[in-house]
Amino acid sequence: MPLSTKIFFIFLHCIFSCTRCASLCSQGTYVLNSVCTYCPIGTYTSSTSATSCTLIFAGAYCTGTGTIHDMFCVRCDAGTYSTGKGNTEVNSCTLCPGGTYNQYTARKYAETCLPCQAGKYSTFRGSSSSSTCTECLPGTYGTGVGYMSAANCTSCGAGTYGQATGATVSEICLQ
Repeated sequence: MPLSTKIFFIFLHCIFSCTRCASLCSQGTYVLNSVCTYCPIGTYTSSTSATSCTLIFAGAYCTGTGTIHDMFCVRCDAGTYSTGKGNTEVNSCTLCPGGTYNQYTARKYAETCLPCQAGKYSTFRGSSSSSTCTECLPGTYGTGVGYMSAANCTSCGAGTYGQATGATVSEICLQ
């Protein structure tokens, strides 16, 4: 067999071998230039022989390469949310601001941080429960929601007082 024919057969064998290897790529990898490559952090694939990896959903993050399913990624804790896809670290999860709370994991919108009720406030960031919402003190009231400190509660006017905690209307202020 002439040398050029041998080289051609070796070339075909290499192409077939590379293609065959790529068709056997496992979950958590994708085919890149006929080579099985681990999915980068923040992505996953549960398919075999995938040509790309999927970004992890907003509200979670993946810290390792070669992830095979989004269930192996970490959901943002209650009291946090994450708006972007493909997150790679816990810092991707944003704490709910003071005056709010969020009791569920894997939230993807800031709006999932619910405000403290009228007559209450919370100085805590990243709260996962409405129990961190503290009632406005006696002699004050709060008509709005999402107050971040006791200073947001309005004091009864001069010469008046209020005895109730968590008041929501100025009518509690008596003379």
